Amino acid sequence: MSKDFVQMFISWSGFAISVCLLFLQIKNRLTQVSSYNLSRATYRSSTIVLKLVHVEQLEGSVLMKLVIFNPGSVAAVIQSCSVFEKPKSKNWFLRIFTSKWQRVERSSWWPIKDGSDNEPKYLADAYQELYVKDVRSIYVSMPGMTDRRTYMFEVRTNNGYVTTETSVMEGATYFSHHFEEWHGD
Repeated sequence: MSKDFVQMFISWSGFAISVCLLFLQIKNRLTQVSSYNLSRATYRSSTIVLKLVHVEQLEGSVLMKLVIFNPGSVAAVIQSCSVFEKPKSKNWFLRIFTSKWQRVERSSWWPIKDGSDNEPKYLADAYQELYVKDVRSIYVSMPGMTDRRTYMFEVRTNNGYVTTETSVMEGATYFSHHFEEWHGD
């Protein structure tokens, strides 16, 4: 065998191995993308959902009933619930620009087992209700009157947090006519 033949054989063998590895890498990349898309879809389908279902005007305060749906197989523990509002500005020019959400400091919340008990509770009284397997109702009490402004509710759990923006009007809430969900990928 000549020296040129050995050199040519080694170079063509290296080229063939490189082409095979390139095809394997492309196949593995497609498998990884499919796996990522599957895990992302699973995560999104098991994300906690928060809905405002009822608002009631009491003496000097507003009582709102929120419902947390946990469609995932992993249970959640409620850590906190906050209410945010956008500050009202009397200046029309400042209302054009978006303002930051401010927390309603005097609001209080408590989880409930049945919908008829709307008396405020303390942590020692209702700590078992923090555990969310499927569905859990939460009462939120906020000082003031129902004013049809938009509020943001934020519930933090051990699995993350969920927010919802809605206007607060007295009475029962109707079913939605349109739903849109956006995921920043």
